[in-house]
Amino acid sequence: MLPHVTGLRMEGRTTSSSSSSSSPGAMSAGKHAWEFFVDKMKSKDAADIKSKIKSLLTSLYDSSIVDDVAARMIRTFLESRSAIDPDHCLWKGVDDDALRQAREGLEKFIMIKMYPKLFQSTPSARKRDAALFDRMTRLSWVCHTHLDIPEQYAACAGLQAARHELQNMNSFKPPRDKMVCILNCMQIINNAIASCQSRPLGAPPSADDFLPLLILVILQARPWYPFLNMQYISTFSHPDEMVGANGYMFTHFSSALTFIENMTASALHNCNQEEFDRRINGEYEDDDDIQYRFVDAVADDLRLSDIPDLLREYKAMAKVLRGCHRRPGEASPAISRATSNMDTFW
Repeated sequence: MLPHVTGLRMEGRTTSSSSSSSSPGAMSAGKHAWEFFVDKMKSKDAADIKSKIKSLLTSLYDSSIVDDVAARMIRTFLESRSAIDPDHCLWKGVDDDALRQAREGLEKFIMIKMYPKLFQSTPSARKRDAALFDRMTRLSWVCHTHLDIPEQYAACAGLQAARHELQNMNSFKPPRDKMVCILNCMQIINNAIASCQSRPLGAPPSADDFLPLLILVILQARPWYPFLNMQYISTFSHPDEMVGANGYMFTHFSSALTFIENMTASALHNCNQEEFDRRINGEYEDDDDIQYRFVDAVADDLRLSDIPDLLREYKAMAKVLRGCHRRPGEASPAISRATSNMDTFW
C-alpha cells in the first residue's frame, strides 16, 4: 500500500492554509508564504534583516563553498533567529503559523537568488542525464503492454497532468517546489489507479500497480535533468521533508529512473532481445510499431525534445503517402492500416 503524500505546498500553485488568528500580523486567507515574506521585507523595519540576508548570499557566492557546506549554511540561517525573530519589531504580534510561512518565504527567496550557483551539474552528472534522455528517446516505443500495465490504467486522461508535472520541474527553483512536482505527479498516478473501476472497491493501490505506471509516465514525459534535480532536492531540502511519505515517493522516483537507465529486453513483456535491439536502434519492421504520442496534442504541449518523435511520425505518414502514389490503383498494407484508423494521422 502506498502512503498518502502530505506536508508540502508549492507557492503560487497551491493555496497555503490560512491562519485563523485575528491578530494584526496574521496572514489573510489564502495568502502565500512568498507574498507574505516579500510584503514584510518592504517595511522600513526590515532593513537590518535584509542586511543579514545579503551577507549570507555574499558568503554563499564564494566559489570555494561546495554544495554540502552551502546547504548547512542555509539551514543554519533558516533555523536561527537571524531573519525570523519573534522578538523583532517586524514580527511582533505574528502567530506561529505566520512565522512558519515567513520562514518558507525566506527559504524560497534564498534558493531563487542562489539557483544559478547551486543548481549546477558536474560533468559526470551531465553525462548521466544526457545518457538517460537519449535512452528515454530510444525507448519511446515502450507502451503499457510491455510493462504489464492494465489498459484502463494507461488510458486514464489524468496521466497527461502527471507528465506535465515532471516536464515543469525545471520551471521552479526552490527544492521544495521541485519536490512538489514529483509528489504531484505521483499523487495523480495514485489517484488514477485508485479510481479505476476494475479495482475492488476500496482496495488501495499497491507498489506493483504504481511503479510500472510511473515508469511509463516518465518515459512519455522525458523530463530534462532528472538526476540533477534529484541531487539538488536531496541536498537542499530540509531533512524533515525527505522522510515518511515524501521520502518513500522520492525513493520510488529514483527507482523508476534507475529501471529505465538499465532497462533490458528481459524486463519487458512480450519483447525478445532481437526485437528490443531492433527497436532501441530505431529500426521498425511495421508502422504499427510506432507509438503515436501527438494525436491529441496541442501546440502548448510541445517541447524541443519532442522533435525526434514528431519527425518519426511524419516519416511514417510520408511512407503511407508514398505507397499511395506508387500504387494508385492498389492500396498498400500501410494504407489499409491507416484508413482503418484515420485519426492516427489527422
